[in-house]
Amino acid sequence: MAKPQSSQVIVIDHGADAMERMLRESAGLFVEVGIFGGRVGRAKGIRGLGKAIAAQASANIAAYALYNELGAPKANIPERSFFRSTQAEKRDEHEALIKRGLDAAVAGNGTVIS
Repeated sequence: MAKPQSSQVIVIDHGADAMERMLRESAGLFVEVGIFGGRVGRAKGIRGLGKAIAAQASANIAAYALYNELGAPKANIPERSFFRSTQAEKRDEHEALIKRGLDAAVAGNGTVIS
């Protein structure tokens, strides 16, 4: 019978340790993106939307932003996209920035904060 050979396990870290450290450092941190709720001063409303919707749109920042982003044809409000148009226009830049951040984190050259 052949004698069992001892085996040695070699661990090559391709960034897992750095990612784990980054996750520990980021505990409790978060990023909020978008238009947040809140109220603006009273307005007379927006013609064509009906009183209930106009009252909501004139008082709620998120609703107001939605009507501007997508438009409201019944109220004669044209689409004034700034989120979607900017994302489309700068997609390559955003992807490159995300890739640089991930590459730096995996290499251990960056932190969640930097």
